[in-house]
Amino acid sequence: MYQFSWEHTNMPLRAILLVLAVAAMQQAVSAQNITGAILGNVTDASRAAVGQAAVELTNSDTTQSVRVETEPSGLYQALHLDRNPVWLSGGTEVDSPKGRIISWSQPELALYDDDPTIRMSYPDFVEEGGKCFLTETQKDMARVHEIEPTLLAGLWNQFEATGVARKGLALELKTPIPAVAKAPVTLPFYQRSHRADNGKEDLNAGFSLDLWVRFDALKPDQRLVDTRTADGRCYALRTTGDRSLEIILSDGRTENRWASDPDSLAVNRRQHIVVTVDGGPRIITFVIDGVLTDGGNTRQFGWGRFSPNLKTAAGAPHRQSIPGLPSF
Repeated sequence: MYQFSWEHTNMPLRAILLVLAVAAMQQAVSAQNITGAILGNVTDASRAAVGQAAVELTNSDTTQSVRVETEPSGLYQALHLDRNPVWLSGGTEVDSPKGRIISWSQPELALYDDDPTIRMSYPDFVEEGGKCFLTETQKDMARVHEIEPTLLAGLWNQFEATGVARKGLALELKTPIPAVAKAPVTLPFYQRSHRADNGKEDLNAGFSLDLWVRFDALKPDQRLVDTRTADGRCYALRTTGDRSLEIILSDGRTENRWASDPDSLAVNRRQHIVVTVDGGPRIITFVIDGVLTDGGNTRQFGWGRFSPNLKTAAGAPHRQSIPGLPSF
């Protein structure tokens, strides 16, 4: 068991939850495994974490501790190796019918290694000079990482953030949505380097698709976004047979697909959907109605990896949707 208490006198009670594996294994964790401030308030993604630690930032007259089960056993064994990437959730103290609790944000990616078999272990948090650091070890290697302040601020402000992300905005379409629109150019994920061997240089590029949608009916292959070319190059969004949304990425040679959790789409209800293709860890995530899809009861993870050999997702110069299917 890890137990941390952190005195901090210059800010209200806030907390950081380190999640080494965002997975859906709620049945493997009970109230006896997670106690203290996070009980009953941790997200599904965080509740199922394996090998995790939490630290609380407290004011001078309140000190609480969070105890989290860290040793894998039984059903945990399947997840023991999945400690890459590392996610962070931010917690804020709020009132509830049961008293003051910690309300946790949705997780955000914090650390990763290009090799998915590399693991991060034995985490801790350090504050020095007004900055927060995350420490972790891997066999004979110990590392210290400064946590970007804007990442922490974003975690703690998730509950208040309601505006459209403007930084890096490449295209904004408002109703009525045209059937055909100019598609933003997506950056390549890698390029030829200037090394002597001219090998691959990763560019850590990525993009997000952010949309509001309302389905009058759901059936397979309803296309929300489609930039496919004759040779298959594209990024595209389509519905599947299990009421989920699938993204397709292809450079004409390598194709990758990943879908949101089954039954994550609804009929006759407006939904907010964000699909992020992160070229750093090469991970695809779905956030639907403000919740990161974590696999639910159907799969271990709700996020997926795409191939390091995928060069680009750039498709046709025009984004297409099919009139009369979903309404935006």
